[in-house]
Amino acid sequence: MYEGNNFLLFENYEGLTIQNLNLTAAANTDPNLPQGNVANVAAIINCSDGFTGELTATLEKVDDNWNPGITSKKNC
Repeated sequence: MYEGNNFLLFENYEGLTIQNLNLTAAANTDPNLPQGNVANVAAIINCSDGFTGELTATLEKVDDNWNPGITSKKNC
């Protein structure tokens, strides 16, 4: 697994099943946190070695792109 700049890559990644998707507008006094149109995502990660994991992500819409703001994962 490689971590850096809020991105996570999974060596044995096979697929992703979204469990929850919440779109909202966010305002924060900290400019390093997501602002404006924000998507909070919870998902299950499926790996080729039989493991599954949990992914939570906060995505921030900048222009026409959804950029990762905060991500975390467990058990994969």
